[in-house]
Amino acid sequence: MRAVALVAATCILPGCNRSQGDSVKAAQQAMDAKDTPSALIHLKNAVAANPNDGEARFLLAQQLMAMGEADAAVAEFRRARELKLPDERVVPELARALFDAGQSKLLIEQFGTAQLPSGTANARLQAQLASAYLNMGSVPRARQAANQALAADSNLPESRLASARVSLRESGRDAAMKEVDELLKLAPGFGLGWAFKGNLLAMDGDQSQAALGAFAKALELDPRQFQALFSTAAMHLTLGDLTKAKEGLAKLKQYWPRSVFAGFLEAQLLSLEGKHTEARLLFASLRNSLPTDAVFSLASGLNELKLGAYVQAEAQLGQAVSLDPKNLPARYYLAQAQMQQGRPDRASQSLAPMLEGANVPVEVLLLAAQARLYQGDAKGANELNARAERMGTQSPSVKAALAMIRVANGDVEPAMRELKLVSDTSPDVDADLKIVSTRLARGEADAALAAIDRLESKRPSQASTHELRGQALLLKGDFDAARRSFDAALAKDKFYFPAIAQLTNLDARAGRLADADKRITDLLKLNPSDSRLLTLLALTKVRSGGSSQEVLSLLERATKEDPRDLEAWLALIMRHFQAGDLQTALAAGQSAVAMIPDNVKLLDLIGRIQLQAGDARLAASTFANLINSAPHSPAGYVGQAAALVATGELNAANQVMRRLLERQPDYVDGLRLMADIAVRRGKHDEAIAIARDIQRRHPDSAAGFRLEGIVELARLRQPAAVAAFRKGLDKADAADIPVRLYGALQKGPAPAEAEAFAATWLQQHPKDTGLMNFRAFVQARAGSMAAARQTYEQVLAIDPENVESLNNLSLLMLQMGDPPQKALDMAQRALKLRPNQPDVLDTVAQIQVAQKQFGPAVETLKIAINRATNPAPLRLALARVYLGMNDRDRAAAVLDTLVALGKTSATYREARRLQSQLSRRE
Repeated sequence: MRAVALVAATCILPGCNRSQGDSVKAAQQAMDAKDTPSALIHLKNAVAANPNDGEARFLLAQQLMAMGEADAAVAEFRRARELKLPDERVVPELARALFDAGQSKLLIEQFGTAQLPSGTANARLQAQLASAYLNMGSVPRARQAANQALAADSNLPESRLASARVSLRESGRDAAMKEVDELLKLAPGFGLGWAFKGNLLAMDGDQSQAALGAFAKALELDPRQFQALFSTAAMHLTLGDLTKAKEGLAKLKQYWPRSVFAGFLEAQLLSLEGKHTEARLLFASLRNSLPTDAVFSLASGLNELKLGAYVQAEAQLGQAVSLDPKNLPARYYLAQAQMQQGRPDRASQSLAPMLEGANVPVEVLLLAAQARLYQGDAKGANELNARAERMGTQSPSVKAALAMIRVANGDVEPAMRELKLVSDTSPDVDADLKIVSTRLARGEADAALAAIDRLESKRPSQASTHELRGQALLLKGDFDAARRSFDAALAKDKFYFPAIAQLTNLDARAGRLADADKRITDLLKLNPSDSRLLTLLALTKVRSGGSSQEVLSLLERATKEDPRDLEAWLALIMRHFQAGDLQTALAAGQSAVAMIPDNVKLLDLIGRIQLQAGDARLAASTFANLINSAPHSPAGYVGQAAALVATGELNAANQVMRRLLERQPDYVDGLRLMADIAVRRGKHDEAIAIARDIQRRHPDSAAGFRLEGIVELARLRQPAAVAAFRKGLDKADAADIPVRLYGALQKGPAPAEAEAFAATWLQQHPKDTGLMNFRAFVQARAGSMAAARQTYEQVLAIDPENVESLNNLSLLMLQMGDPPQKALDMAQRALKLRPNQPDVLDTVAQIQVAQKQFGPAVETLKIAINRATNPAPLRLALARVYLGMNDRDRAAAVLDTLVALGKTSATYREARRLQSQLSRRE
């Protein structure tokens, strides 16, 4: 009975009661009506009824081809051939299916030497072989196959089209156009010929409308003609008409829903609309289907470039260049990606083949000049810039690029006027974006907003424009308006990451981290593999007090989803580093380097962690590798010098800094480090000479005077230090000079002079909370508790969210005998602003101890230890709490850990003292 029931159930399927012959007849009727889906159903029923029906399989394969399912068609054509259908009928169709399935190599291997008895069939085979040879880059073999096609049947349109395609590669567009025109005179109804003519016309930017006309003619002959549908949509994309491009793409997907090339066009369209994250996902899904397509790799790489994912962009664009070394756009954008990674050496190599000859694009010359300059080759850079100038500056992009060179040389306002002129006379937005970025970088919010208004008039309703406006409003301190701009950006593109990140920062500032968490989590539900969202969520969890396990899990997931996401790796490594787990941080660093070799940020971080871990020699080696990878970057030199200082090799450290300063003589941080090395070598006069050199080179900067004061304090010449700091007070970048001067005066014979300076300075600069905080610290240290308290309260009256003052005031309140709960309330205000800040948690623990809440104090300190960059002092505090609880075993275990750090640790001596105290108690 069960078997009967199963058979009866199967009769529900379409065609169950129809004979095999009926299915084939029904399929033929559907094909005549151009109803391909129905034909497929009938033919699949026929094949299911009789798997050995070669005719049914042949027809099924043809319909699969009509649906764009070339892979499935290949299998059916092969089976039809096995079932003895004649080769002259099956092989040309199989060859076309193999070609459409991207299997040109296999087509050549199986049929490269085949000769069919029918002239027309052989001509069709040879025409497909010609296309396959072209795909494989073998133009001579392609010509041979095209000639054989013509010899077999010179009137066959496919033969003439094959010859025209080869002529395009051999002799250029004009030769191919001549052949295709002759073809269309012979066969005006040959749609593929019209589509090919459209592609030839499209090569001339001035004939885009003629090209669209040719594609339209092809579609009149066959509305499903793939090449014409694809090229029409692609042409509209090229022309920037995204509305018509979408219409063309919709038609293409209607007839060819499974076409990988339709997906490729859709990805390009998303990228042009600024939806780069969505485009990235689509490009990734198509990559296995188009592994050897240079145009695909170029488009995918460009999208990564726009996302700011420069490592991924380099990989994709490098693939495009590898597949097609003569692809000049791929080389140009590859060099851009390499420059963004700080690799001008690689960029120069990529651009080198493009610099030969007289007609080098100006944009290429400018980029090559920039690469030469960053490599220290000023002469070569000037020669290339001169070539660019001689070629004229009619292109808006070239004028904009030259203006930005003037910005780099400090000639800002004339450059801005030039960019404004370019913007006013060109619909392009490149000049506008350069104005906006320059104004934002210089902190000129109102000028940036004016430039953004012009940008929006050209590019309305773009997510990126709203995000830029938000940046400018942040500069003005208008946080509510900035939030509205970032929200507007996400209304245009909910995955626009810069706006997501900005809103997260605003939420953190406003204490609304739960809102940020929900926003990111909701987006991850839609796109769970976005490594940037995972990393941002992890950092939000850190701010809101999420567990270490939760944060690490998110970061590890991010690095697995996108192993080339630099920011995810950096966040993961830093998380381990901040938790004090240096060895795990270094292990993660090595995994990152395997995926992203030669990255400046990554190698710099690893070297600094190795220094922190006490392995200065290994750090010196890492920084040496960084110098070799990026000889223009100061990070390698500075890191290696610091490592050599740690090993006591001061002369070698000095030599490293000299190498850096030979390349970048104005690098102030390098000069400061060299002065520090000189002080360590006991060469104070040399350090002073460096400070004076900075003063000479940068007379309007406080840097040289700051350095001079620091050196004079180091050799105990307090009056000279005070004089140097006073000279830096009136500079625009004075920053911490008032604090340093106050500290230097405190060390003099008349500390009252420090208080007099502070009073005068704060009267003139009543919102200098930096000096107020330091003054309060000095007052508290001197025992002037009431004065310190008053100063901290002044800071909080100006800046109620100053975490440092909130924390220090809460400690002061505890020391002054205020009720512990009142001090705890103050510390809780600081914690709300900066959850799980180790310093604040330490204060909370001290208050809990004062309240005899030893258990909560232990838990608070454990959280602080888990989040501290340097957990040793907090471990010492924990040991003291255990001692207060008379928990001798746990106290001993913590102290053993601290003593194991060695005598160089700042907590070693106190840990040994407490160990001895513990032993005496026993």
